[in-house]
Amino acid sequence: VVGGTTALTSVTTDAAGTVVINGGAITTSGAQTYNEAITLGAATTLSASSITTGSTITGGGNAITLTTDALALGGNISSTGALLIQAKTASTTIGIGSDASGTLSLSDAEIGYLSNGFSSITFGNSSGTGNIAINFATVPTFADNLAIRSSSGTITATDALNTSTNTLTINSSGAAVSVAGITSGTLSITGTGITLNGNVTTTGSQIYSGAVTLGDAITLTSNNSDVTFNGTGSTINGAKDFTVNAGSGAITFGGVVGVNSVLASLSLTTTHATGITLNGNITTTGAQAYNGNVVLAANTTLATTNSDVSFGGTLKGDGVATRTLSITAGTGAVSFTGAVGTSYALGATAITAATTTNSSTWIGNSTLGITGNAVVNGAISGITTLNISGTTSLGANVTSSSTQTYTGAVTITGSTVTATTTNSAVMFASTVNSAATAAKPLTVSAGSGNVTCTGVVGGATDGALGALTVNSTATTTFSAAVTAASVTTDASGTTAINGGAVTTSGAQTYNDAVTL
Repeated sequence: VVGGTTALTSVTTDAAGTVVINGGAITTSGAQTYNEAITLGAATTLSASSITTGSTITGGGNAITLTTDALALGGNISSTGALLIQAKTASTTIGIGSDASGTLSLSDAEIGYLSNGFSSITFGNSSGTGNIAINFATVPTFADNLAIRSSSGTITATDALNTSTNTLTINSSGAAVSVAGITSGTLSITGTGITLNGNVTTTGSQIYSGAVTLGDAITLTSNNSDVTFNGTGSTINGAKDFTVNAGSGAITFGGVVGVNSVLASLSLTTTHATGITLNGNITTTGAQAYNGNVVLAANTTLATTNSDVSFGGTLKGDGVATRTLSITAGTGAVSFTGAVGTSYALGATAITAATTTNSSTWIGNSTLGITGNAVVNGAISGITTLNISGTTSLGANVTSSSTQTYTGAVTITGSTVTATTTNSAVMFASTVNSAATAAKPLTVSAGSGNVTCTGVVGGATDGALGALTVNSTATTTFSAAVTAASVTTDASGTTAINGGAVTTSGAQTYNDAVTL
């Protein structure tokens, strides 16, 4: 070791010949200037106030560490080991690229001297406090795994970073990171804040650890690998469109989205079995599209400004606790394509939208409230109460342990539709009709709960019901005219006919007492 006990002042070699370094380390308080080629026989650290090379450094399979506050490279550096270029003084700033400012700087030409074949290339010190700037005259492609690191200095990439399919790690655990765009293999970014100013495309997974700000409309593409916003502190903000395409990779949001600066829109796409995991609320002005299965790992509120919310796959809780869901879409629509609550039922669910459509089964274990119109094409079960404030297109069975209230007009569209409660009331506060010319049947089973039809039943043009069956040991009330293929009530309770006319093409069978 040279300078291991007491650092030399400087080292200088002439322009001819070769310097062979087998001792592992050379440390000087001043400059090290190598005007001839260097060959390394062991893992080597050169530590100096400045390092200048006039020719090549050949490392074989050895690790190379250059610790300095100023670097001037005059030839290629090659090895199959790791290359580390770091500041000697913690506060020294680093510039990567010809247009970047920094005391320790590497021009585009010097970056070109870093030959393909390193196991990894690392810029920066894990204990550094100086800022790191990245700005190229011409954006290079790094042919090796690349790491850029600082302890508490900012890392700012004005230009895109490209490592092809090699890994890219950017880490400033104590300061902010800003990137202009990335192409890489596996990607990991850590910072107190992470600003994305360009699209990110990787062949491996993407992990973001820190609060994310969208500086532009951003698309993340991971080519069948996971995209993870790690931990509750990994919030996402910025009034921009945000798109994540993960292919068969999973998408995980660890924190809330749009809490400080509302996103313009959100589109998430994955074919992964688990799909998209949400750990917090999401707020956008525009649409939210969840194109894949969704798991709620926390009580969740999804909010838009009069824009759609759509679920292209299944939706369920995580099994750790019963998760509540609130969706506020204003005049936008809410749609559920896949099954809801399979395996892990949702808790209390409240939806406000122009129209809410469920196209598959829905399993809950608490209240379901829909403010607006509803299209029920999948069976609903497990819920306690159901309240729909607008019109309802009822194409599947609804089963609840407590009351069902349909405030707006109801159209029966399913071939066999049953509304069932456990000894609780069913209220139709407006009209009830069949889909036109279809004569769809309706069965209401309320146990000891009342059944009330306030509006005309089957009175719309071509809207007469098929078989109407009401099972209640309490009171069934028809407050307006009824038109159906048939009417049947069960043996207990009372039927109150207050509308003046019950018209059927077939039989009317009242097995309970009738009050006119």
